[in-house]
Amino acid sequence: LTLVEFDQNRIEQLEAGARAGQIIVESVYLARTLGNQPSNVASPAAIAATAQAMCAEVGLTCTVLDEAELRQQGMGALLAVNQGAVQPARFVVMEYRPTDEQPVVLVGKGVAFDTGGYSLKTAAGMESMKGDMTGAAAVIAAMRAIALLKLPQPVIGLTPLVENLVSATAYKPG
Repeated sequence: LTLVEFDQNRIEQLEAGARAGQIIVESVYLARTLGNQPSNVASPAAIAATAQAMCAEVGLTCTVLDEAELRQQGMGALLAVNQGAVQPARFVVMEYRPTDEQPVVLVGKGVAFDTGGYSLKTAAGMESMKGDMTGAAAVIAAMRAIALLKLPQPVIGLTPLVENLVSATAYKPG
């Protein structure tokens, strides 16, 4: 991309705008890449690892809770959704704290694959169920952009990550 500006006084603003645009586009690409991965690749643990790597790269605090910690925190409903799956559940907390103000909190649904459990979805609707994790992908990408753009507002990103599958141990309706 080549930007042309004849007024030297505007170069710095144009460069800042182009850099902000680049950060936003790269973050959207991250969300798109996560959302396009097949569900056997984008497991709860793999999505959590992507979030951790991104946070390390841009300087965010990242905590990943495993199933024992989720149980200890009383997150039984989250664990119930995942109890038919082989892949363990995760819960990612990403923190951007430039000030001590109250943070904005973003929450993104991260169901890596959603068969509907015993309330089984139809075959026609099943193929797209890998997309139930795109809320988490959007929050991970937004946290990247927020950190790199150095926004003034504190933000916390939460992504509960599970799979909702059918098995002998799956959560039963009612």
